[in-house]
Amino acid sequence: MNKKLTQTTIDIDKMRTSFSVKLLIALALFLFVNVIGGTLSSLKIDLTEDKLYSLSPVTKKIVSQMTHKISMNFYVSEELLKHAPNYIPYAERLKLLLEQMAQQNSNIDFNYVKVEAFSEAEDAALEAGIDAVPLNAEGTEIYFGVHLTSGTGEQQKSQSIAFLQLEREEFLEYDIVKLLTELSYDNYPNIGVISDADPLGYGFAARGEVTQGWAALKQIQNFYNIEQIFGAKDIFISQPDMLLIAHGADLDDPMLWAIEQYLMRGGRALIYADPVFESFANTAGPAAILNSTKGLNRIFSRWGINIPDDKVVIDPEFGLTVNMSSDGGVEPVIHSAWLNYETADNGGNIASNDLATSDINTLYIVSAGDIQVKEPGRVQIDPLITSSARAQLTDVANIQGSEPNLEDILTNFDPNTGKERMMAARIIGSFQTSFPLGRPEYDDPTEEEKTYAWPKSLPQSEKPFEVVLVSDVDMLQDRFWAQVSQLGGQDLILPFAGNGAMLENAVENLSGLPALGQLRSRGTRARPFLLLDDIRQYAERNYRVRANELSRKLQELQSHIDGLRNTPETDIEEEQANQAELQEKLAELLTTRQELRDVQRNLKSDLEFVNLLFAVLNIAIMPIIVVLTGMLIFRRNRRKIRRFV
Repeated sequence: MNKKLTQTTIDIDKMRTSFSVKLLIALALFLFVNVIGGTLSSLKIDLTEDKLYSLSPVTKKIVSQMTHKISMNFYVSEELLKHAPNYIPYAERLKLLLEQMAQQNSNIDFNYVKVEAFSEAEDAALEAGIDAVPLNAEGTEIYFGVHLTSGTGEQQKSQSIAFLQLEREEFLEYDIVKLLTELSYDNYPNIGVISDADPLGYGFAARGEVTQGWAALKQIQNFYNIEQIFGAKDIFISQPDMLLIAHGADLDDPMLWAIEQYLMRGGRALIYADPVFESFANTAGPAAILNSTKGLNRIFSRWGINIPDDKVVIDPEFGLTVNMSSDGGVEPVIHSAWLNYETADNGGNIASNDLATSDINTLYIVSAGDIQVKEPGRVQIDPLITSSARAQLTDVANIQGSEPNLEDILTNFDPNTGKERMMAARIIGSFQTSFPLGRPEYDDPTEEEKTYAWPKSLPQSEKPFEVVLVSDVDMLQDRFWAQVSQLGGQDLILPFAGNGAMLENAVENLSGLPALGQLRSRGTRARPFLLLDDIRQYAERNYRVRANELSRKLQELQSHIDGLRNTPETDIEEEQANQAELQEKLAELLTTRQELRDVQRNLKSDLEFVNLLFAVLNIAIMPIIVVLTGMLIFRRNRRKIRRFV
């Protein structure tokens, strides 16, 4: 019995020991979870595709280098988040990004301010320029904006976003970093703008009327000291850090000489020169000069390049679809000179290794010229935008006017005779002047021009120049890259292409301002379904050829019928013959009309079938495939487990 008691005592001691060990392990786990877990609670893993909840490397670099004391206040009404839940993830994302920016630099102070009606926080929001937006019919006002300040007293500077629009959520990080850069950058670069098209909105280009500036330039006006250059001497007086030439159509010899001399002294420039600036005719009238390559070609020739004055690039494979009037209706037609190019990483035509075009996904190019290298080796030429290997040139006259010959261009296009065309390039080097006799004199100089101490005319470059040359000006027009609207007196710019971003990238790169290009690229919204677009264009090209043939046949038949109806008959036999032929042609006309309607209907039905097919693939078939794949994997793993059991 004592033996049994002893065994029982040993078992109890073992149980106590085991319980003590388990208790110590549980206590250790509890301490680990609370102590270590509390330490790791601030760690977050961003699994979103575009890393929307993480600062980009560019932002981290810019923010960490800021030396100014900056205060960031995020004003939020709780009423907005209660009644508009779609704003909740937006607010959470912005709060997280601002907190991370403050963690990157001790000079940045972040405050999350909850705004309630008739509170001091509401007074502060109104004083900071945050908009009070009505939420409902009862007049409840809400606030959802950011205000940044730098410095104190008379030296204080401030920037704000009066109300954060959901439409610009994709550009959130860029918008905030842009405001931070504006506050912290003391010496803004000087940009001299040369243009006949009034891109800054002064009103002089539109017959003295008040005009709106281009959104592409409005985006950079807070970063730079921008000054319009009106005369040759202004280039030397203002001494800009870079020149922006956007449609210099009426440049006289003194101005061309001044531009050339500026570049010979190591100047930098962004030049948009176009064989035909189509949009300018709409703003400046029929007397507008639409060509801006003729004068500049004099300088370009010294670099060994030339842009033909009367030709534009056509590349139907990348053409945009536009609506054209036809037989009293509207039909979609591929515009072979209005092009949509994409980054080279996706098999497209935009250089991804240059700062001007880095991380830009898509560009809309409109009736661009062909940058032709006539004398290789004179300067360094790096292509930035190129066409497909099947592109051709067409006369400017074919794409001008309200009804250009788009169908004829498409019908006559032969891809086997084309070649790759260059529409933008970075050019670096030195050159000899195109004015060997020195500065050209004005025909009728002003007193200032007579007495001005002009600099010495250099025969050749003192320092290498650097130019980004683009053979299209239309691409800077708002309608070709962004939706622009007004909100509270401010421009709301929603890009659908990277045209504006390319201008900003190039200006930043040439002027030396901190680059924000990679942040802008995160905001490009256009994500075209490439395969679907290719199928649509292929179908339209095939049907369009037949439709064009039938349209021409209709015109010929109608002309023939009109002739028969207006021909006076001399006798009964001739009248009978005319009537018989007329009836025959009328029958043929009706048959041709029916055939044309069939072609148009077939095109429409084919496109509808393609859309339906892809919708079914995305909505039904792909989920089914994913589920079946998951079931097969589950069954296979289950069999493996059974073997071991």
